[in-house]
Order: sequence, then structure tokens, then C-alpha cells
Amino acid sequence: MAEDDRKLRFIEAATQAMAEHASPFLTQVVGVGGEEEGQPLCTGFFCEFQGRKLIATAAHVISDLKGEGHQGVVFTRGEGEAPAVVDGEVVVFEEVDLAVYLPGSDFPLPSTKKHWPEGRIERDPTSIRRDYLVLTGFPRRFSRRTRHFGGVIFSEAMTYGAMMRYREEDVPEAEREEFDRDLPDYPFLPADLLKPHEFAIHFDATPEMFLGRNPDPDDPRGVEDRLGVFEEGPSSKLRTFSPTGLSGSPVFRLGSSGVRADDWTPDRARLVGVATQWLSAHKILVATSSATLLEALAKATGGEDG
Repeated sequence: MAEDDRKLRFIEAATQAMAEHASPFLTQVVGVGGEEEGQPLCTGFFCEFQGRKLIATAAHVISDLKGEGHQGVVFTRGEGEAPAVVDGEVVVFEEVDLAVYLPGSDFPLPSTKKHWPEGRIERDPTSIRRDYLVLTGFPRRFSRRTRHFGGVIFSEAMTYGAMMRYREEDVPEAEREEFDRDLPDYPFLPADLLKPHEFAIHFDATPEMFLGRNPDPDDPRGVEDRLGVFEEGPSSKLRTFSPTGLSGSPVFRLGSSGVRADDWTPDRARLVGVATQWLSAHKILVATSSATLLEALAKATGGEDG
């Protein structure tokens, strides 16, 4: 039990550390329905690829814009900064549910924002096995609709951690005996549930399971009543939790294997995927793998994924 408690304390501390670490890389995709109105839609993140500064998010949100009555999108640029239009090209990869924006030089970011480095985008798709995964993004219920387009979007980024959800084919034969010993009677997902470029994250969450960047109830920036947060928010009347808005969120692995808890830092984390959909019946979030993301970034920029 002492060992289990120690692991739990490490996971909680590491998840909180990742909430802080990932925040500078996040952006919120905001749908524009009129000159003075914007609606938070989903999450995106700033990243680098072969020297290019890019924004990645989920393609289905971009593709569904007109159907939801939006004329276009803007991206948030940090606390206290008004959202801005990306005038550069957008490349949509609908088959893998990724969209890549190539901002021009007229999309300045404050010093508080950063681009996730290419060297920390995971290239090994098997790395997520037995590592703890962390996702961070902007659920819609924690976002306030803005009626003054030039103003600031007030949103609370939430961070959630869980393990990968396995299909039988995800467990190598050489590791099956150990897997069955550690996780007897494991409920494998159906073999045909996911596409080759996808993986699943266990998601059976309630609002209090999410960690904001300021969990201290005495901190005025913290979220104390997670079910009633932001009275004017689009989901304020819902009494159950939905991860709507987390599409496009980056998914990380902690990289804690073989490392003493005291020696682990968020710099060991690697980006392993992009959240794309929620399958409530299976209690999972589905993500497109980072290997596929790298291919998309290479195609969008005309570079090569080496």
C-alpha cells in the first residue's frame, strides 16, 4: 500500500506540474459568428517543425465551422491578449483529423507563449505503453463566450491524466504474461474500434478529477465550483461532465519510466498525440498519434519527416 500511495502522490504531482508546463504551448480555437461575437470551440497548440512556427488542432472542428454558423476562427494568444486571425495557410487532413495552420509574421505571440519543439514530439508509437498520459486543453464548460470580439477570452485550461486503453493487439506477445499478471481480467477494447493512426485514453471523469493550474481554493484565479463555473458559459446548465472542447488538445507521456520520482521533471515529457473524439460508451478519448502528426506537419510545410 505504501508503494501505491507513493506512486499516486507522484502522479498527482506530475500531472499538476504538466498543467503548468504545457500552458505556454496552448491556444484556444474561437469560432467567429459576427463582428462582435466569438464562441470558444476547441483546443490547439503551438509547435515547431523544421524551423516553422505552426498551430495544430483537430480537423473536424474546422470542417464543421459553417454548419455551426461560424464564419471563421481566431486563436487566443495568452492571458490578457485579444485573440487574432491567422492570415496564413491552413492545411486540413480530414482522414486523420488534423489541421495545421501556418501563421504569417503578423501573428505575434507574447513572451509567455512558446512553441513545442520538434525534438520533443515522440516518434516511437510504442512509447505510450505503460507510461502515464496527460492531456491538457479547454473544455467548453470552462470557457466564457465573448460578445466583444476585440476583448479577451476568459478560459480555464484543465489537465487530465490516465493510462492508455488497450486492444489485445496493443500488447506484444513477449509482454502478455506480465500484462495479465499486473492487470488480470483487463477489459480490452474491440479490435476494430480504432483506426491505425489512433490510440485511446481511459476517460471516466467527473469535473473534480480535472486539475487547473491554480488548485488552491484561496487563489482568486482557481476554480472552486467546477459545475457552476462561468455562469454565462455555454454548458453552465449541464449537470454531467462532457469533454467537449478538448478536441485538438495535446497528449503527453510523462517519460517517468526508470526515473526516480525526485529526479523527474516536465522536461522529460514528450508529445504523443492530439485528442480528436470522445467515445462515451467505451469511456475513452481517442487521439491521433504523434507519428501521424509529424507526417502531417511535413506535408503541410513541404518538408520531410526525418
